[in-house]
Amino acid sequence: MLKVLLAIGLMLCLGPLAAGQNTPEWQVYGGGSYGHADIRPAFPGLRSLNGWGYDVAVEQYVKTWIGGVVDFSDYYHKPTIDLAPFGFRGTREQVRTHFVYFLLGPQVRRNLGKLTPFARATLGLSRRIVEDQAGFITSDKNAFAFGAGGGIDMRVGKHVSIRPVQADYLLTHFSNQRQGGWRLSAGVVFWWGGK
Repeated sequence: MLKVLLAIGLMLCLGPLAAGQNTPEWQVYGGGSYGHADIRPAFPGLRSLNGWGYDVAVEQYVKTWIGGVVDFSDYYHKPTIDLAPFGFRGTREQVRTHFVYFLLGPQVRRNLGKLTPFARATLGLSRRIVEDQAGFITSDKNAFAFGAGGGIDMRVGKHVSIRPVQADYLLTHFSNQRQGGWRLSAGVVFWWGGK
């Protein structure tokens, strides 16, 4: 699976060579993000995760309206759960949760002056880590991930745009069960190149 994803990423990056005289436009995005992920099968007292993190992406447009994106996001949260199901009645403990997404795929956009809405569909991998300090709960798993979403960029300078909102639906498949999730992000885009 990883080899297939790397091959797709390489094809997206080498796309401009096939385009001949066209110069690609590159964009690098970085920003803060808030994400939600369901946990199935659930741990006692922990059925979903909400966490703050970051989202970074490299985007390349081979035409003015279509290109590809490689996206990486990472989220953290430390909820407190009851350890009664583990035989410790009345004991509560913080659990460290960490979820990561590495996604890539096509992205389309429409330039409307200073505003540029975009949409994407991505495939990739996700990693979920859940563990408490005492060692009663430990889970570190990798799974297939799918993402679909979009957002809008607002040009504020010659090579700088603000991305006030990006929203994505995220689907994972841990332990032979499907989990839904979402993320909201905002940040800054730096770009260069173009026709």
